[in-house]
Amino acid sequence: PTRWASKDIGGLFHSAMGFKLTERDFYRFIKTYFQCSLKEALGTHSKFIRTSRDRAFRMFMKPILREINISFAKTQKGTSDYLGGNEDNLRWIAKKEYLSKNLKEIISQIDTYMEKGEIIKDEEGHKIIRLKLNEEIFVIKKYQIKGSWHYLRKLFSQTRALTAWKASHWFNVAGIKTFNFVAVIEKYNFLTTTESYLISLNQLEERLDLVDLNKKHKYLIENRLSSFFKRLEWIGFNHGDAKSANFFYGNNNLIVFDLDISKRRHINYILKYKLSKDKKRILKSFEDNLKIKNSLLRRL
Repeated sequence: PTRWASKDIGGLFHSAMGFKLTERDFYRFIKTYFQCSLKEALGTHSKFIRTSRDRAFRMFMKPILREINISFAKTQKGTSDYLGGNEDNLRWIAKKEYLSKNLKEIISQIDTYMEKGEIIKDEEGHKIIRLKLNEEIFVIKKYQIKGSWHYLRKLFSQTRALTAWKASHWFNVAGIKTFNFVAVIEKYNFLTTTESYLISLNQLEERLDLVDLNKKHKYLIENRLSSFFKRLEWIGFNHGDAKSANFFYGNNNLIVFDLDISKRRHINYILKYKLSKDKKRILKSFEDNLKIKNSLLRRL
C-alpha cells in the first residue's frame, strides 16, 4: 500500500540524512524511484513525496528534541551534546561545545549580566543586550510577562525562548542557517514560568534591512529567500514574522533570527496560509526596491 511505501521511503530518506546528501541527490532518487521526469514526479506524486519527507524529518528530529528538552536537562547522558541544570526555581540547557567559563557565569548570574550589557532593544515584552566577556561576545534576549492576559496564556504554553531554541534545531536540519543559540534559561514558580532568556553568539553578518542591496550579487538574496521558504515547507514550519529586519546577510549566507513565534503546522492548508502571510511580510519589506520585490514575486 502507498501508506506503507511512504513510511519505507521516509525511513530511507532519514537514513540518508546522516550522510549529508544534497537536495540534488534527493531529486535524483525521486526521478529514479518513479521512473519519470522530476516535473512529473513533483506534480503527480507530490503527496507521497511530502509524506515521506515529513516522516524522515520527524524521525531525524525525535532524538534531538528529547535531548534539547529543558524539562529533562538533569537526565542528559554523558554522550549528549547538551548539558543542563535545575535548581532554585531556575532551569537551563546549553550546548556543551559552547559551555565556557563565561557562559556558565552568565547562566548563574543572568540578571546581573543583563544589566552589564549594551542594550540593543528594550521593549515591553523583551529586552536584548550584547555582552562581551573577555574574547567572547554573546547576545541575550530576555522575554518578560507583558500583563495578566499574557501570564494566563503562559500557563498553557512553553516559553518563547524555548520555542525559538527548538525551532532553530528544526531549521538547521532543513539547511536553514539561524543565529547560533547556545543556551536557554527559564525562571519559574509553582504555577508557570515567569521569565526566559535565549543566549546566542554574536553574529558578524549585517542585518538584511541595512544591507546595500545594490552592491550584492544579482539575484543572490532572492534565491536565498526562495530557498528559505521552500525549506520551511519541507519541515512544516512558518516563521511568523518574516520581515527583512529578522534576517542577517553576509558571505553569501542568509541567516534567520527571531524564531520565538515560529511554529510547526500539521495541517497542510494551515501551513500554506501561514507561509503565504510570511511571504507577504517579506515582500512588504522590499516595497522600496521593486527590482528585488518583482524578482521575489516570480520565485515565491
